Amino acid sequence: MPLLRGRTGANPSSIDNAARRPSRADAVCLGLLCVLLLDGIVGLFLHHRTSSVGLRIVKDQLRTGYNTMTMERDQHQTSYNTMTMERDQLQTGYNTMAMERDQLQTSYNTMTMERDQLQTDYNAMAMERDQLQTSYNNLAEERDLWYYISSEVKSSYETKQTFLTKLNKRVWIGLTDKDNEGTWKWVDVTPLTTAYWSGKQPDNGGGDRANCAEHSPELIDME
Repeated sequence: MPLLRGRTGANPSSIDNAARRPSRADAVCLGLLCVLLLDGIVGLFLHHRTSSVGLRIVKDQLRTGYNTMTMERDQHQTSYNTMTMERDQLQTGYNTMAMERDQLQTSYNTMTMERDQLQTDYNAMAMERDQLQTSYNNLAEERDLWYYISSEVKSSYETKQTFLTKLNKRVWIGLTDKDNEGTWKWVDVTPLTTAYWSGKQPDNGGGDRANCAEHSPELIDME
């Protein structure tokens, strides 16, 4: 503000009035300040508005991302639940197959024991059969041997009887009771078991005069 130079002898009231009147420069400065203030306010408003739009966009993007992640999480949860269910089904199937395997193993072991028992019984029966076959063969051999001996004895007996019959004489047959009257023994001291006397045992009527038995051709045909 320019200074007013006082004049000598000037009126003081006129000087005060002149000091109170604003100058043009002050008005211009005030106007510029108002313009700058308004410009700052408008700038702040525009900046705030732009920031709000940006924040809204970011918020929308974040919401979209959140929704996307929520959807993916739900999909992953669904997949997890599905896989858990499949795992449980596979576990159940595995347990069932393991139980069937154990049952089959038990049946196999039982059948193996039964087979071994049957094999043991079969071996025992085969051994008994072989023993019986051996006994049968031995008995057959003994039978054939006794049949042969019997045939030989019979043939020898028949030959002797035929010889004695054809001889037509009284012949001593190898029996005697000289040791004990009435107790007949063969020449090998074996006792007589069966006798066919013509009437009574040989005796010439004197008690102990006849101690020998003889074969008589007249008694050959007696039954």
